[in-house]
Amino acid sequence: MSEIDGHIERSKVIRIICGILWFIPIYLVVQIIAGAIIGGIAGADTKSFETGYVAGHSASTNFFQKYGVFFLLGELALTLCLSVAGILPGTSKWKKS
Repeated sequence: MSEIDGHIERSKVIRIICGILWFIPIYLVVQIIAGAIIGGIAGADTKSFETGYVAGHSASTNFFQKYGVFFLLGELALTLCLSVAGILPGTSKWKKS
C-alpha cells in the first residue's frame, strides 16, 4: 500500500466490488426513468387513468422486450466507464487518509 500527499491507494478488489455494487442503482434508475418516459408517452392521449396505465405498461413492457439488451449493455458500459474513471464513490485509486 503506498501513500502520496496524504492519500492511500485503495485496493483493486474494493474498487471492483464498489463498481459492481454501483451497477444496481444505475440499472434501477435508468430503467425507471426510461419506463416512465415510454409509459407516459404511450398513455398521454388516453381519457382515464386506467386506460393510460394499461397503455403505458404495455408499451413499456414491449419496448424493454425489444430493446432491453441494448439498455443493459449501455448501463454496463456507463458503470464501467464511471468506475474506471474513478467518478463513482469507492472506485477511485486513492482514498484520503
